[in-house]
Amino acid sequence: MNEFVKLLIISYTPLLKKLACFIYRVIIILSLGKFRIAKFNNIEKWAYLNRVSFTKTIYLNLRMLPLEQAIHWPIHVFTKTDILSSSGEIQIKCNVVEFGMIRWGVYNTFRSKGKTIINNNGKMCFYGRGSILKGSEISVFPTGVIEIGDKFFIGENVRIFCQNSITLGLSVRISYCCDVSDSDYHYIVDTETNVIKPKNRPIVLGDYNWIGSQTAIKKGTITPSHTMVASAYAVLSKDYTGIIPPYSILGGCPARLIKSNSSRVWYREPTTIKEIDELIQGNKEIVIPANKTDLFIQNESC
Repeated sequence: MNEFVKLLIISYTPLLKKLACFIYRVIIILSLGKFRIAKFNNIEKWAYLNRVSFTKTIYLNLRMLPLEQAIHWPIHVFTKTDILSSSGEIQIKCNVVEFGMIRWGVYNTFRSKGKTIINNNGKMCFYGRGSILKGSEISVFPTGVIEIGDKFFIGENVRIFCQNSITLGLSVRISYCCDVSDSDYHYIVDTETNVIKPKNRPIVLGDYNWIGSQTAIKKGTITPSHTMVASAYAVLSKDYTGIIPPYSILGGCPARLIKSNSSRVWYREPTTIKEIDELIQGNKEIVIPANKTDLFIQNESC
């Protein structure tokens, strides 16, 4: 019951704050007798931000999760989210199921466009906490299974379509406007050999993968741990585990190895980013102690 009340409070408190702020601003403007657009800067910003949808959160948790997990309200569905289908199931496979551990449809930056789409006719498994940002679309077909590791991040307007199998490892981050699809949705015949290959093949992204914006990840893509895709409009379409080592950067169409021995700094983001910003001036480089490198490439944040 306490978690139910907490959900109710976080759903409607932001709305009441917006209303109170709006009334206050109107009173100030009327008392000054002038129309000052600057007074509405915060109102415009807050009006665009979404909040937890009480009704959609209740519905999705009870509809798609086992009851013993649903009553903890682990998935928070934000406003401006459409649930097209909830005939599939969701499982949370971790030791502790926590209140609000998965945030679905949350607004993060100006890059979010349109509504968040949830279309689950298959199976989704979450192995921990993370966020799916506003404008994203996840569609799971009846034969599809999506598995998502702990500390995940799926950015704005990312589209994931699963007919077969898609697996995201630990601390996988997919930046905005990426497409992930394990199917071609059609067949192609080789006119010389008369061979028709399967239209579906599994996708597996290894632990600590960072997928840069506007990347297309096609069927059959398999990446090793600590892989970065660092060029926009890159296209991945094969098994890279025997081609590149971990800590590599991919880019291009089709994707190829750009650089090895590289890793995103994962530790305590965004705090670490601010600390490094203070140390780096202009184009100056810094060198960190060798004993801290292993720390920087692990994600200790939630």
